[in-house]
Amino acid sequence: MRGVILAAGKGSRISAESNGLPKSFLEVNGKKIIQHQVAALRKQGVQDIVIVTGYKNWLFDEEFKGQPDIRLVKNPFFASCNVLGSLWFARAYMDQGFFFMHADTLFDAEILAKLDVADGDICFAVEFKQTVEEEMKVKVTEGVITEVNKTMACESAHGEFTGVAKIQKKAVPALVQYIEQIIERDMDHNTFFEHAIQKMIDAEVTVVRAVDIGTCRSIEIDFPEDYLRAKNVF
Repeated sequence: MRGVILAAGKGSRISAESNGLPKSFLEVNGKKIIQHQVAALRKQGVQDIVIVTGYKNWLFDEEFKGQPDIRLVKNPFFASCNVLGSLWFARAYMDQGFFFMHADTLFDAEILAKLDVADGDICFAVEFKQTVEEEMKVKVTEGVITEVNKTMACESAHGEFTGVAKIQKKAVPALVQYIEQIIERDMDHNTFFEHAIQKMIDAEVTVVRAVDIGTCRSIEIDFPEDYLRAKNVF
């Protein structure tokens, strides 16, 4: 398994806390978020990690200089595209199964272990809870995700997709096909990774399993209050 981390964004909603650095450089418990993620992947035995950078990409060059298991891919259009656009730049490295994660999510490494042993071509780490408006919400039926987006009503959702997933090799060709379709044919550059997944669900080309994170901790850091909570929780 490979690791793919999307770390291209600026994080403008938390710019006061990041002091001009990429959001994934925010420190929690003495380590940058991106360092926590790389450590979690290495703990799971992943020896090939691809990080898609954009905003101040040279800082990642400096951070991971001399680390042969890290490959950096630059998204020069990070300011005008969303997560799926960044993933498009990593498609050359999507030739095997991989762990996927957003670089602004701080989580317990055990979540990767749960995903690793889970059955399913695509597995999403899900926190089953009452959701709030900003979160990437999911509907789940008998362990299968039927809907994933930010726009569904909170009362209709069963939980939040944490931003950490496992994509098995079998599912990679279809995922790449849908990414390329959205980016290259539909010219929809400002959309989420989950948009491609929803299209795959709707077309019934794959089954997306919800893996309950249970008591594991996971916090997506979008706003200053998220960062404060992350520092308290971790």
